[in-house]
Order: sequence, then C-alpha cells, then structure tokens
Amino acid sequence: EVTQKKGSHNMTLGELWTGERSLENREAQRALMSVLDVVLKQDAERRFLAVSGAFYDERRESAWAMMKAVGNDGATQLWFGYRQSIVNTESGPMLQLDRAATLMLAPIPVIEFIAMKLKMRVDQLSTERIVEKRVSAKLTEGNKLWSVELTHSKRVHKLQGIDDKPISERTFTKGEGDEARTMTIADYFAETFPTVQLRYTHLPGLLCGPKKDPHRIIVPLELAKFMAGQPSRERGAEMAQIMIKETCQEPHQKFPALENIGRSVAGQSQQGTAAGFGLDVGRLEEVRGRILPPFACYYRENANPNARDVAKMADQKGGWNLRSEGGGRGDVAFQKPAAGGPLLAVNFGSRGDERTFGDFINNLQRMAEQRGIRLQPPRQIIDGSRALSGRSGGEDVVKLLSNEIARAGMGEPPCLLLCLLPGSLCENGKQLYPAIKRWHADTGIPTQCVQKSKLVGKPGAANPQYAAGVLLKVNLKLGGVNQYGGVPRAGYGIPLMQDLPTMVLGSDVHHPAPGSTKASYCAMVASLDKEVSSFYTAVNEQPSRTEVMP
Repeated sequence: EVTQKKGSHNMTLGELWTGERSLENREAQRALMSVLDVVLKQDAERRFLAVSGAFYDERRESAWAMMKAVGNDGATQLWFGYRQSIVNTESGPMLQLDRAATLMLAPIPVIEFIAMKLKMRVDQLSTERIVEKRVSAKLTEGNKLWSVELTHSKRVHKLQGIDDKPISERTFTKGEGDEARTMTIADYFAETFPTVQLRYTHLPGLLCGPKKDPHRIIVPLELAKFMAGQPSRERGAEMAQIMIKETCQEPHQKFPALENIGRSVAGQSQQGTAAGFGLDVGRLEEVRGRILPPFACYYRENANPNARDVAKMADQKGGWNLRSEGGGRGDVAFQKPAAGGPLLAVNFGSRGDERTFGDFINNLQRMAEQRGIRLQPPRQIIDGSRALSGRSGGEDVVKLLSNEIARAGMGEPPCLLLCLLPGSLCENGKQLYPAIKRWHADTGIPTQCVQKSKLVGKPGAANPQYAAGVLLKVNLKLGGVNQYGGVPRAGYGIPLMQDLPTMVLGSDVHHPAPGSTKASYCAMVASLDKEVSSFYTAVNEQPSRTEVMP
C-alpha cells in the first residue's frame, strides 16, 4: 500500500483518489500513476541494474538477489531480481511487486567462451576453425554489442568482432616517419607488456576499435573476458525449459522472497526520492484467493467401442496420468482413434542411432495398435544425416524428404513422417526442425519429430510414458480425437458452449529476435465442437514486427 503525507496525517492514495470515474478523470489518473511509477523506481534505477523493466543487484548485497550457473557449458547465468509497477485497484493505486529472472552472460574469458561454443578444448582452437564457424558474426549478432575487459590493463571495450588472421601474422605500422616500423600484434604485446606471456599467438585477435575502424584496436583472445551483467543471447526451447524449471516455485517458497523484496522497496521509500515526495510504501497486502475446479478430460476405458468413458482430472499441480482406473488394466484409450496408414521414418542422427530409433517405432506401433490406430511399419529407416550440411539453411533436408517420398514408391502417400533429431532442442531449432515443418507445409503430410536424448539411457526407447506422449500428438495430427473436455459432474463440454453455439479462439504473434529483420508469424486456433476436442489452426507470415493480424 502506498501512502502520502499530508500535513500531520498519512493518507492512502485511494483516499486522495476523488472525483467521478469519467473518461477525463481516468486520463488524469493514468498520468498521475505514470508519475508515481517514475518516482518509486528512481532509487532502484540508481542502485541496481535494470534489464527489461526488472531490477537486478550486481553485487548481490540484497536478500532477494541470487545467481546460479545454468546450461551445460557454464557460459550462462540465471539472475533473480524483481519488477514493480503501479496498478489501480478498488482501494486505489497499489505498488505491485513480483520476482523476475533473466539469463546473463557469465564473466568468463572470451577464449574459453569460444571453445565452449565450438565444443573444443582451448588448446584445440585454430584460426581456420574460428573463421569457418563464423564465430565473429555470432559474437556480434543482435542490436547490442558485448563489452569485454582487458585483463592486462583493466580497460573496457566494445567487442566489434574477431580478426581473420592470427596475431602472429597480423601486422601494423608503429610510429611515424623515420621511426615507423612494421610489427605483428604478438610482437607488440611482447615488447610493450613483457610481463604478459602470450600462449596462443596462433589465434586471431579481438577487434575492439570504433565501429568505423574495428581494426584500430586488436587484442589477443586470451587477454579479454566478458563484463558481468550483460544479457545473454542464449534462447530457444532448451533455455526456456531451464527458466521454467528454475523459476516455478511453490507459494511457501516464493512468498519469503517477495517479503524480502517488499522490505527492500519499503526501506528505499523511507530515505530516497519517494520520501522527498512524501510517499511511503507500507506492508504487503493480503488478498484471499481461491482455487478453480479442475477441468476434466474424458477418455475411453479401453479401445472397445462400447467401453465407458473415464474422467481424468488434474491434480493441484496441473498434472495427470493416463492410467486406467476402477479395475481397468493398461492405459485409457482415445475417444476417436485415427485410421492410421503407412509410416515413413528418417534418421537424422548417426548410423548407430538406427537400432534405437527402430525399437522406438516398434513400441509406438504396438501402443497405437492397442488404441485402434493401425500404423504400418516403414520398409526401412532412411539415413538423413547426409542432408545436414549446415550451409543450405535446411534446403537439403527439404530436398531429401521430397526425393525419398518419390523413391519409396508407396501405393499411397505416408500417413506420417517420423524423424529422429540428434542434437539439443536449441541446435535442432536453428535449421533442421524448421526445414521439416516447411516440407510439411508444402506437402500436407503430417510430421512427428522425436528427440534422440529421450531414447537414450533407461528406460530409453521402451519408455511407455514418452511413447504415449508422442501418440497423443500423432492421433490428433492424423484426424483423431484424444478426449472430450468438460466440467466434472456436468457432462461433456463447457456449460456456456452447451447453452449456445460458441467458438473459442486463441491467437498470438511471434516476432524475431531483437535487431533481426526476419518475418513475424501470426497464428490462430479455433474450437470446432462443444466438447473442445477438435480445433482448426491457421499460421500466416507477415512483415517483421507487425503486431496486428491481417
């Protein structure tokens, strides 16, 4: 709660919020709330690092500030902070606080960062490898350059790129007139900084000069490290999963952190800019909440057409299983199993993965058969690794799939293309996965991708839980119906949709990364029945950063 001193009395801003709720008054309230927002954030902006509207304590002196390393290479950190905003409530303006998290670049040596990204040891790096993998372009992509600190001088420079020659070969002219002489970058550092022993003179240097002339300042890779507190460019499904896992907390775990944030903000208001405006932030307000009844998913008891329906409801954490209850055996069945048909399988991994992929296909086919979906096994598993050149932008993958369909000589087109993806979610999302989906858009043949990492270890390819999850997607893609939705004890469907024909729509717009001019994509999904079991989707490309759907 925010209060303001008025004379010898303290009044909540809600008590000062007078006047009718006319349009003009709402505009005045909105302007006043903007002023309050600026005033209450002023001290935090001076003390902390602001990233995307949230505040983070670089020195980690505050009780709410935490940091932990995430990912497999140690190049990324997850920072915890907070965000605040003024919101209007029935009681007047309130200060809303919440935890925030963001991915930061770890303050590690640049040479170690490059080795991690190339999956090599530092002593295995070479100028040819760095140039071939376009490391320079990857380090400078986006609309904001990273800052590096030079370990021998403590100076800070913007990283403009990486040279294409080793420092033992890159020369420049030192001095003027008769004193001018040509020397290499490696010789210059050996002469100017004799206490600095360079070990990797066969590697290129960092370009740290101005934008118009990056080669004006060249620094050996081993003498630079990234500054702390710089947003990481690591994105994609893999990092998204890490963020979700690390930030999802039970209320009893999250509330202590919110209390620490509340005390910190209240302390700032008592002695900072807010105090100069007579503003004071009080204790956290308690609001009574309620838990909505779970939504029921009605499956069939088994694959028998005359089997009874079984309601599977989520637990308090939003999860449910598909095991049969009430004396039944095995997993529950689909409401309407798809017809099925011939399969086409492509292994984009190594030849050693073919057996594992085959075992998974057999397991998937067996589970589908139990649920009334007749999938015909593929004649062979096609080797797709030869299409992963890395330079075609995925076009070789599209060409391979089209050629293999023609070469397969099937009497009818396959009902489904199964693909084994070998890399991480982030790696697959760059070229391979988008290429497979482009092929699907051109041919209309459904595709289902399987992650190799899900098939290794125990239980591996025989894991019924993973196969069941894949089968849920496959049945929908082939035109089946998994379950009917509804409200417990009220039968199928949502009451509103039972009383009046109603279509539920969902839409979103996906934009490219900051600084990119790639196209944006808009998508819409609509329900087609009262049981919310069938949907129609549409995806369209539109100009970059266009928010309005055409």
